[in-house]
Amino acid sequence: MLRSARESAGWRAVALAALLLVAALASLRAQERDYVELLVELRIDRGPTANVLALEHGDAVLIATRAFLDLAKLGTDSVTPGRQIAGTLEPTGTPWAIDTDVGYARSGELAVSLDPADAVWLDGELFTRTTVLDALFGVRCAPSVPELVVVVREANHLPVVQQLERERRRRSLAGAVSLDGIEPVAVSRRAVDGAVFDWSVSGATEDPLDATSVELGLGAQVLGGSGVVRHSERRFGGETDRLTTGSWTRVWHTTPWLRQVRLGEALGTGPRPRIVRGGVVTNSPFIRPAAFDVSLLEGLLEPGWEVELYRGLQFLDYTRADVSGRYAFDVPVLYGENPLRVIAYGPAGQVIRERRTFEVAQERVPAGQFEYGIGGGACAYEPCDAALNVDLRYGIDDRWTVRGGMDRFWRDTLPDLWHPYGSVAFQATRSLALFAEGVADAQASGRVQFAPTQDFRATLGQTWFTGDVTLPLVGSQVEDSRTDASLFVRPPWLDYRTFGQVYAMRSRGETIDRDMLRAVGTARFDGARLDVGGTWERWRLRDEPAVRRTSIDVRYFQLYGGSLGWLRRTLFRGELRVDVDSGPTIVRGGIDRGIGTMLQLELTAGWQRGMGMTLDFGFTASLRPVRVVSRNRVTPEGTRGVQSVEGSVLWESQTSRLEFADGRSLNRAGIVGEVFVDLDGDGSADPGEPRMADVSVRIGPLAVRTDETGRFSVWDLVPFEPLVLSVDSGSVRDPLLVPAAARLLVRPDPNTFTPIPVALVQTGEVSGVALIRDEGRPLAGIQVELHNLDTGQRYSATTFSDGSFYVMGVRPGRYEATISEQAGEMLSLSAQADAFEVAPSGDAAIVDGVLILADRR
Repeated sequence: MLRSARESAGWRAVALAALLLVAALASLRAQERDYVELLVELRIDRGPTANVLALEHGDAVLIATRAFLDLAKLGTDSVTPGRQIAGTLEPTGTPWAIDTDVGYARSGELAVSLDPADAVWLDGELFTRTTVLDALFGVRCAPSVPELVVVVREANHLPVVQQLERERRRRSLAGAVSLDGIEPVAVSRRAVDGAVFDWSVSGATEDPLDATSVELGLGAQVLGGSGVVRHSERRFGGETDRLTTGSWTRVWHTTPWLRQVRLGEALGTGPRPRIVRGGVVTNSPFIRPAAFDVSLLEGLLEPGWEVELYRGLQFLDYTRADVSGRYAFDVPVLYGENPLRVIAYGPAGQVIRERRTFEVAQERVPAGQFEYGIGGGACAYEPCDAALNVDLRYGIDDRWTVRGGMDRFWRDTLPDLWHPYGSVAFQATRSLALFAEGVADAQASGRVQFAPTQDFRATLGQTWFTGDVTLPLVGSQVEDSRTDASLFVRPPWLDYRTFGQVYAMRSRGETIDRDMLRAVGTARFDGARLDVGGTWERWRLRDEPAVRRTSIDVRYFQLYGGSLGWLRRTLFRGELRVDVDSGPTIVRGGIDRGIGTMLQLELTAGWQRGMGMTLDFGFTASLRPVRVVSRNRVTPEGTRGVQSVEGSVLWESQTSRLEFADGRSLNRAGIVGEVFVDLDGDGSADPGEPRMADVSVRIGPLAVRTDETGRFSVWDLVPFEPLVLSVDSGSVRDPLLVPAAARLLVRPDPNTFTPIPVALVQTGEVSGVALIRDEGRPLAGIQVELHNLDTGQRYSATTFSDGSFYVMGVRPGRYEATISEQAGEMLSLSAQADAFEVAPSGDAAIVDGVLILADRR
């Protein structure tokens, strides 16, 4: 009987469960009948577009969640069908989840309650209401059921938009720092051209007539070089000194065995060059290029990560980690410190930042490069009659550089000197550099530098002074040895705003011993800088007790950033120096104030031991024709200072114009030119060809605009050295006019304005459509590229909703049109390129009907 009751209860439970299941199925079917399946176009602003499944429920639209996540490149960590989908927002690491089992969605601290109609599972796929996606991912979805479109706005932070923005930025920056492939502009040169007249007058505040200096200089381009004559007069104590010198410098860029000739008063050669009045011949560059060589930088990440390389804020290169996760860059390394940043981007928005560094000593030259220098003549400012130097240097490979040579000095009453020398520079690792040098009868030295990152650098140097020379010109007469050590540390955990430096020196000699230790800590915050330093010194003269001194100094700088406009561009500064044994030695404060772009005022007041109260005041006025500088100090004993006025007059021979500069201009250079429409294509500005006003022209780091005649000019450039000249196409009013050459390589002549014509040419228009071949469906919102088969130049455009595209300003030439590599990867498409040609003018410059057909992979 008990068994019968148990069986009866069991059957009742089964029946109840069956009824509940039937009711649930009926409810689900009823619920499913309330949803209408749609195929909508999901568009992400500034991002890609894809067709995805969606559900319409009343006035709400539910998007296939994983399709949205995949298109936005938002990573998914886990999926439990019928219950939950979860992931992590990068690069913040914020967890998110949509959990239909418990009825909520969350993103970090944000929690959103889910109604049953907000998130629905159908055939193992979760469909989520657009308002829930808005809240979770910080976007704003705008669905339009009649148009079957859902636009995702405010999406700049999504990984896919960030990725596309990086692609656009890389395209705009690629090649911006390279001179490769740019042909120098051929310049017709006169035997003598241009003229520069420099002048400077200065005098002492207390007695300007008795303490006066006058300097005059005249320069021109002479036989392709810089010809300069200088004259100076200095009067002091009733006596006047006069000196007239001349020099000529010529530079060749294409002759490997001869790069420079310097005649007259010139800087000599060797590791310790001296000014001589004679001649110099060398194949060393006029200004050593910043680029030293190419070094390998590599690392390991997850496969497919994007990696960008920067030097400071300058974009250098881009790559992707391969299937093993390895990435590598050929880094153009510069002389000195090379602070590099590696920024890696993961597929779901992850970001990893690393700081690397390469250190290249000035003593090194690239592998296989041989340099020589021979210079000699009368000693200009050294205690000798004449000097001669022969210098040889060679880069054995990318790690070893050797140098050798000799210095020879002729003296009047003292013995002549002969100093053969040799040195070796060795880059042991990327972080460790070694240097050693020996100079016969003078000194031997060595240096070790360890710099694993740009935030840590340690250097140790040792010098032994040898020989027994009276009044030596190389080495030291009072020291037997010297040890130098320095340390620089910038802790990353303090956001790189704080750094410390330590310097130590130990010197030993027959008559004096000296030790010094100095440490400085610097902190930057809110427009301010604080330096706190301490110095310990010990010195001992022969047979006298040692003297020690310890001091502490504090310096503070604050740039005003408040609301008072008349105080803007004002720098407040203060200084305190205290001797630990005797008390304060300096207490002062001051302000620097800029007024407009032409006037800078400086005022400092304080107290200094041994001088009492002091007041320093001065100004620098940079006017168009002159620069005026005044520096004065008022003490209880009176006022002392210097007043100076200087300027330059420039002769521009092409148009017979005089121009003025507010500083010294000898051995500087300028460029003058016209921007014109080249109707006949000969590259010359002929009469009748239109000149273009108000066009922005960039020459190296400078930017100028053309006047009403199309003319532009710049001055104060480095002569002989290459500069890139380019035109901002956006400043040309007619969008179909573009520069005949995207960039021009210019080497300006010294002491003159080098004429450079800048031609604009007529361009064409290209339009077409991109389709999926088998489906005939337009490819909307993707990037297409036009590739010039003659020059390699590329143009890009984004297709409209019907797959059409339009590009204007296309230079004449042969082209191929296809979809971008990034679009092909994202949508798994391969495209057949369509070839066409843009003619220089006429109807053939307008190309219609370009067809790009893509196939699914």
